[in-house]
Amino acid sequence: MAMKKAFYSVIVAILAAFSLCTSCTKDEITEWTLTCTADLGGTFQITADATITITNTTFVADITTNQIGGAAEEHQFQITGTVDDNRLTVLNSEFELMMNNEIEYVTLTTGAIDINGAQLTGTGTMTVIPAGMTTPINGIYNLTGTKK
Repeated sequence: MAMKKAFYSVIVAILAAFSLCTSCTKDEITEWTLTCTADLGGTFQITADATITITNTTFVADITTNQIGGAAEEHQFQITGTVDDNRLTVLNSEFELMMNNEIEYVTLTTGAIDINGAQLTGTGTMTVIPAGMTTPINGIYNLTGTKK
């Protein structure tokens, strides 16, 4: 009986360890082609390339835009947040864009980005203070991406 009990204890310990390890977030770096539709009182599209680095339970996305509103426009910035399984969560991630020698302030106030294999989709809210202005504009964004 004691041998049987010990055997079951070992099995339970192995299953618990396997369950714990498979739920851990792994460290990885992936590259993506992104398309974002933003609405700040008018809808426009942004295309970009991104390198997403996941470390434990956080991520950093290094973004380089290709086009904004159909015009060639390159900007580089980072978005940061947390990772829970296949979901990236953004909360008040701020960055600046240089527009005609003036700074535009962008805050992704919320965001949920789901990764499913070679595809990602996401949505969220944002606040932008356009270059040369002081009044913030609130808006939304929808994001899709394909792994390179």
